Amino acid sequence: MGLTGNYWRSMPGLFSSRFRQLALLSCLDNARMAARFPLTAIHMVRDCMTGKAATPFPRRLGLFLTNRCNFACPMCAVQDARDEGLARGGDLPFDLVEKVLGECSAHQPVVDFIGGEPLLYSRLSDAVKLASQRNVLSVVTTNGLKLRDHAAALVQAELPILQISLDGWDEPSQAARGHVRGSFERLCDGVRAVKDARGSRPFPVIRILTAITRVNHAHLDRIQCVIAALGVPYWGISNYFYLNRNAHERHRTFALMNGLSGSIPGLGGLQAAVAAHAIPDDVYLTSEQVRALKCSLRRVRELNRSLRLGIAYAWSIDLEAYYSTRQASRSSVCDLPYTRLDIHTDGHMAVCVSGKRIGEIQRDAIADVWRGGVISGYRKMYERTRPMPMCFRCCGLSQTIKFEDRVRR
Repeated sequence: MGLTGNYWRSMPGLFSSRFRQLALLSCLDNARMAARFPLTAIHMVRDCMTGKAATPFPRRLGLFLTNRCNFACPMCAVQDARDEGLARGGDLPFDLVEKVLGECSAHQPVVDFIGGEPLLYSRLSDAVKLASQRNVLSVVTTNGLKLRDHAAALVQAELPILQISLDGWDEPSQAARGHVRGSFERLCDGVRAVKDARGSRPFPVIRILTAITRVNHAHLDRIQCVIAALGVPYWGISNYFYLNRNAHERHRTFALMNGLSGSIPGLGGLQAAVAAHAIPDDVYLTSEQVRALKCSLRRVRELNRSLRLGIAYAWSIDLEAYYSTRQASRSSVCDLPYTRLDIHTDGHMAVCVSGKRIGEIQRDAIADVWRGGVISGYRKMYERTRPMPMCFRCCGLSQTIKFEDRVRR
């Protein structure tokens, strides 16, 4: 698909974004993953080397198995979409899971089993097993609350990658995430259960994911110690994904003008077309909190000289700018519209966090939708208007975001 000159000029940033995917795992685990999913590995290396934008088939699919969740996280980026899905029943029919994985088999994308909370999906282990049989690299991302109950089944189903969200270092700090008592110990017990069930086998590879929040920003090294004590080798840290009031209001207008259809928790009861945490403030972290965050990150790096975790974080991001009212510049690069497709519990296909609907899995082939006119028009709109207001602090820009020189509220 043709791309504008503006997008091609952003290729160095896109190259950097995709190259980071190769650095998430150790050389040994990358080699094991490549041996098991050779076409996936070839695509990843080729995309990094060529900088090709629109891939022939999505390189990553987000498959929403359920809208149900046993946490109530304030930063949940799919809360409204999840609530809407619950009104329709909440779960993706398994025959649609079979259809998606069947279409993916020849292309070997990475398929993320997500939600809601995927461990609440009654046939999760069947989905993982089917993905393994179809040579599809599947990833389960969970809050870990029910992980112990599913540990053996996920290992037996040959799950390649398991990601667990951990935002606290003890019971009170972790409870601040999902507002569930006992969640810290249950998560830790779940990780231990997976490791016990895995034994000497290489899979699943386990990663811990942490979002920087107002609760944990000054204590990331404490979380690091918990991860090390659990014997988990990989840790992903992300800056907070949010919209301030100004970006929220601007995107309401933008969404109406461009026909976008996602939803977020509104400010004052308003709705907008994007998935993010809309905060009523100008910034999520104050200047003082940013200084504490930087000290915390510095301690993480110093401590990691001995712990030697594989840490994935955008160390080069200007944190003062990130937690300010400055907007992303046009030099910021996001490859989500060119590499990722989401399939929701009612079967509709959507692109990016905008929620732009581009097809229905019940009637449409993924490849046809991915190469079709609707998504082509979306990409052209993105190239013309990026960064869109919803991209204010989008997770798709988390590794590459750059900022305008002037401050705009």
